[in-house]
Amino acid sequence: MKKAVKALSLEIENVNVTVTEKEVELNFESWHLPSFQLTLRFTNLENLPVSAKIAEPMGYGSVGSQDIYKEPITFSNDSLKFTARDYLCHVLDVVNKSEITITDAGGADGVSRKAIRDLFNGVPILQLIYDSDKFPNNVLKYTSCHAKQAKITPGLQLGILPYAHQVLCSNFEHLDINTSSLNFNGLLNLNSSLVDLSYSRFTEKDFNLFLKHWILGLSNPDLKRLRTFKRVDDLESLLRGICFKQQPASRSRTVSYNLSCTWTYQGGCDVRRNDGTEATIYIDKPEYFTFVVWEKSEISEISEN
Repeated sequence: MKKAVKALSLEIENVNVTVTEKEVELNFESWHLPSFQLTLRFTNLENLPVSAKIAEPMGYGSVGSQDIYKEPITFSNDSLKFTARDYLCHVLDVVNKSEITITDAGGADGVSRKAIRDLFNGVPILQLIYDSDKFPNNVLKYTSCHAKQAKITPGLQLGILPYAHQVLCSNFEHLDINTSSLNFNGLLNLNSSLVDLSYSRFTEKDFNLFLKHWILGLSNPDLKRLRTFKRVDDLESLLRGICFKQQPASRSRTVSYNLSCTWTYQGGCDVRRNDGTEATIYIDKPEYFTFVVWEKSEISEISEN
């Protein structure tokens, strides 16, 4: 099967796993080929699946709720005796993927820690997609500790979820927050290296206070970049009370964060943390506020003309 996949040049960009009390759903997502979905059904997730169903959408693109599927192929697992982990590891090998994405959609309330650990233990998790406002389940608890990246989807009201800190305080390589409900205390408690706030309600005074906390060493020692899609109209309020050095636009720095791409920044306002760590504030475009913490090992080029 794996040879056939290679021969046909089948390219799977992502394997997205969703766990509920009675099902494990694997979505194989591709931009160039029809994606497909493998659903394992259980009476109890700690036991063997009783059946498996393969469904292929009519069109192309990644699997989603809007897809219309062809008549699925369903077969019994009774004679195979494959566990959910057997299926997962086998299909990852077939499509030549080493990491998975896990979507927590809130349907795994009754799934035990043992079942989750048995399913995912040792399987690298690239990303957690946090898409539920229900009480935390063992999928969320496990994935928060093991995923490299996390994405919080729009619509979640983080300020009223007593367990949102479990995701916000986890140390992800990259955290993408797509909701405007993050409050200032949540911003200060973030521990991830790269943080994107797609919908920010913070003001220049909020960012000013955040910068002062960082300079004093009171917030996120692991931060490498904070980027917000927020228009900055009052630069004076943003920088009030902060010791900074304005850099000319001719200074250009290129940095890589091991995400297979690089970013180049020009000019900016340099600040320094109380331990000597340097960082730069960028407002190159009115709708972006970017704060970059510099580590020499990650700067591939510094040019000053």
